[in-house]
Amino acid sequence: MRNMDENNVRKNLSNEAKNSLDIKEVEVNKPKKKNRWLLYLVILGFAVYSVITIVNQSIAIEAKKAELQKIRDEIVIKEIKNDEMSEVNNFTDEQKAEYIEEEARDIYGYIKPGERVFINVSGD
Repeated sequence: MRNMDENNVRKNLSNEAKNSLDIKEVEVNKPKKKNRWLLYLVILGFAVYSVITIVNQSIAIEAKKAELQKIRDEIVIKEIKNDEMSEVNNFTDEQKAEYIEEEARDIYGYIKPGERVFINVSGD
């Protein structure tokens, strides 16, 4: 019986405590939809900005790759000319004179005095 009395006392105390505390229900405020739309708009803006930046960077990278390839091609041409000049340096005086004459004819179109030049105008 004593257990029943203790249970009754506890129930009465808990009921009295509930009544004396004035428990109120509190509503949780949901975020406003305007804030959500603003957040979505900011995220969309950032995504668009990121895509545009990535595309621009890709275009710039491709342009730099093309420029690099052009410079590499120029380096190969210069190396070939350097090798040719090294060979010319090892020529005898007679070979150097022949080389200079050949270059003057090919590059500058020089001719010897009294020499006739025939030009093919038909294109064949």
